[in-house]
Amino acid sequence: MPDNIERFADGSAAFAGFRDPAWHRLGTIFHERATTIEVLQMANMANWNVRLVPTVSLVEGKEVEVPERFTVVRDNPVTLGQIDGLGNVGKRYTTVQNEQIFEFGDQILQNNSDAQWDTAGSIREGRTIFGCIKLPSSVKIGGVDAVDQYMFVTSSHDGSSGVQAALTPTRVVCANTLRIAQQNSTHTFKARHTASIDGRINDAITALTLSANYFEQFVNTAEQLADVTVTDAQLDELIESVYPKPDWSEDSDKSRNSLTIWENRGDLVRSIWNGEADQSGLDTMSTIKGNGWGALNALSEAIDWYPVRSSGKMERAAGFSLHAEGEKSKMSSQLVKVLLPEPVPQTTTATVERGN
Repeated sequence: MPDNIERFADGSAAFAGFRDPAWHRLGTIFHERATTIEVLQMANMANWNVRLVPTVSLVEGKEVEVPERFTVVRDNPVTLGQIDGLGNVGKRYTTVQNEQIFEFGDQILQNNSDAQWDTAGSIREGRTIFGCIKLPSSVKIGGVDAVDQYMFVTSSHDGSSGVQAALTPTRVVCANTLRIAQQNSTHTFKARHTASIDGRINDAITALTLSANYFEQFVNTAEQLADVTVTDAQLDELIESVYPKPDWSEDSDKSRNSLTIWENRGDLVRSIWNGEADQSGLDTMSTIKGNGWGALNALSEAIDWYPVRSSGKMERAAGFSLHAEGEKSKMSSQLVKVLLPEPVPQTTTATVERGN
């Protein structure tokens, strides 16, 4: 099954998307702006009634409750009366309903008439859920390269992760998610499933509503990068700065494998830089090759579409990977340090567009 999207007994899927076709032709396609509850209903994610029941084990043929252990269950959204087990957790775990996790979307949609839900879905048989809102502002870096803003949220119902949300700038031409670490703003929020989860989700709504500060700084840095010339030789230096060549002090299989991975990564970034490697068949570098913004995108695209190792269980289904975003933050910090050793504050010159 593609990317672990959850499917039900009637053949329906736990996915809804503002796109055509829906993910791998699974789920529900919608063509008009939808409310949060409408999106959850279309994605078969509403009214799960996630709750805890005591965990039991068989002892000499009898069911005995396991001390301080609970099983997370939900009502199956399609099969009436079916209860699904999602995971085993400790006594401090607090369940959170999908409606609570997605409630930040209501405030964003109320305050921005052009914002809209883009995707929502469930993977790993309901254990992980995700959603993404397209925000109304977009920019053109250097006046030519369109970047949209998305707000991504995910959580688990099996104790594997808490509520996580992030502002995600995305290149329109290739759906490549971008990350530039900023000193004075944040793009992420995380909360564990504890007794204080309701209050922390409310805090997240406020924090994410104010995340425009991050995007403004992102655009300023991106514009500065677009003004920095980068040659092919300088790209090679950047690759080695971001990904230092492994020490091959000993002749061993491990050392040879590390060197091969490093060489393959460099070749991959160069191929993208030269417009030769994009999975879609498009030359995504045609308008931005030759500057720091193009270098950032070549390195980011390599992480997004051609990971050296798997970066998590959500991946393509969600259109976003928290693991990959962490790698991008580290990469971009080093790239900015090399190309903009003394960044000069500037007014954003990118073209700002409202609406879709």
